[in-house]
Amino acid sequence: MRSATGKHHIWGYVLASILIGGCVQPDEASDADIRDGDEDASRPPLAIESIEPSSMLEGEGHEGERSAVQSMDVGTHGLDYKFPVLIRGTNIADDAEIRVLQRAGQNDMLTPIKVGETVVSDDGTMAATTFWAPVNALLREGDEFVVDVVLAQNGESASLPFTLYGLDEWIATEDVVHVDDIRPQYSYIEITRDLLIVGDRPAQLSTTGDMLLDGWLNVDGQSGALGGLGGPGGCAGGAPGIDALCGVASGLAPTSLLSGFGGGGGGGFGTAGSDGGGTGTGSIGSGGPVHLATVLAYLSAEILELAGADHAGAGGGGGAGLTDILLAEPNRAHDDARLGGLLDSDDRTISGLLGEGGHGGGSGGMLAIHVGGVLRLGANALISAVGGPGDSGGLAGGGGGGSGGVLAIRALEGLDDTASALPWVLAYGGEGGGGLFGGGDGGDGYIRLETPVNFAETADALPAARRGPSLLPTQDSIVNTRTVSVPLAGELGQDPVVLVGDFATGEVVDVVDAGDGALSAPVVLNEGRNQVCAVADRQLLTVLEAPEALTCRHIVYLP
Repeated sequence: MRSATGKHHIWGYVLASILIGGCVQPDEASDADIRDGDEDASRPPLAIESIEPSSMLEGEGHEGERSAVQSMDVGTHGLDYKFPVLIRGTNIADDAEIRVLQRAGQNDMLTPIKVGETVVSDDGTMAATTFWAPVNALLREGDEFVVDVVLAQNGESASLPFTLYGLDEWIATEDVVHVDDIRPQYSYIEITRDLLIVGDRPAQLSTTGDMLLDGWLNVDGQSGALGGLGGPGGCAGGAPGIDALCGVASGLAPTSLLSGFGGGGGGGFGTAGSDGGGTGTGSIGSGGPVHLATVLAYLSAEILELAGADHAGAGGGGGAGLTDILLAEPNRAHDDARLGGLLDSDDRTISGLLGEGGHGGGSGGMLAIHVGGVLRLGANALISAVGGPGDSGGLAGGGGGGSGGVLAIRALEGLDDTASALPWVLAYGGEGGGGLFGGGDGGDGYIRLETPVNFAETADALPAARRGPSLLPTQDSIVNTRTVSVPLAGELGQDPVVLVGDFATGEVVDVVDAGDGALSAPVVLNEGRNQVCAVADRQLLTVLEAPEALTCRHIVYLP
């Protein structure tokens, strides 16, 4: 593998041309545009055959140093923008340089792609570099900006088209947003106000670039007093005297005085809900099946929805307090008359005499956050999927609390939490409602956090977050050795693995303890561009078979 030295990045060249009002064209390249050197007339002509990939999204790649990772070495092959691009061809010289040039008629003020250092394989059949497409307000969702990727050397050049797809930026100005109004992906997200997300299905915030949060991002369950609706993808609490309809994780209403007035708490992914109060054992919401905690490593709204499908949401809503009271001596006619018709002689109960009972709280919602860059947290940053509290039952039973929800947060380039207050992420269960017999508390939810740096073990999350595997930015994007030790951060206890290749046919590599809390995986690369993915748990390769389970980067191997 050969790397030219002393070259100027095309970004500065293009920018200079823009500032003087010109637009660089591939057919305008002169000897001054091409690296100085003796042209060998006997050398076969340059030919390029393909470029991998042939497109990228606005915001992909990054500038090499970010506040969350600036203390880490970001590469040894010069400037590495972490989005490797591979050109295949023939007769590529060791001083070849990859450039990005705009086409005639394109906006001179739009400078869409920065280019890193060019590296060439020893046999002259491959050249690679790295790109970064900075967030640009001139690019919108659906825009297709086609540029020419030029390989220039020794007085000759060849080019192939490359497409940059635009994305919208989202700077939140609303107080409430419905999940259906959130785009699948943005180039940048900024939330500096309190924002409530509502809807029936799980919510997802995804950005190719950075995200700034300096407000309350709220997917909590609703309190029983307000109706007990679940957060996005969550489940509602039970109406007075009725079980929550959330499948196996439901909080259950008591069946009689002897089994307690208070409704049971909804079961969470983390823990089961607690019993309602009373003279006997109240009903209890049980947690979801154990394997679902593994499925939660999938960071997409669709997968979260599937993960909760067999129990109708992110844990159970609270069961409502009992509305009736059992008579000590039922079926006596004078009782019926004295109580003004409240006596139900068939069930031997007095209906509603002590009040209706408390409504169960709704479960916290499901929220997946995927940040391609750095997740920056301000002093007011808070993300919560807390279960709704049960309503008070007065003289009757209190409603059970809703379970905590699910928060799955991935920040590929790390967290910048220097300004944040602690804790900043919450998914605990709601409290049971008070009353003659109180409702049970909801079970804790589940928090998953994937970040290569600045992961706080317990102080930042209630309940404590599980840490998924992340690929460290210290790994070079272009290497000249077939076997590399890919560095990771995460937990060994979940049996993480690294997948080289695609989901269906890739090679699975065990993650090993590299000492001092670090993890690594010895990966054997193929020539060219390789996809390398961290997988939270080996079981994920057989559970749902979906790429959302993976944290992936690409590495180019040039022999």
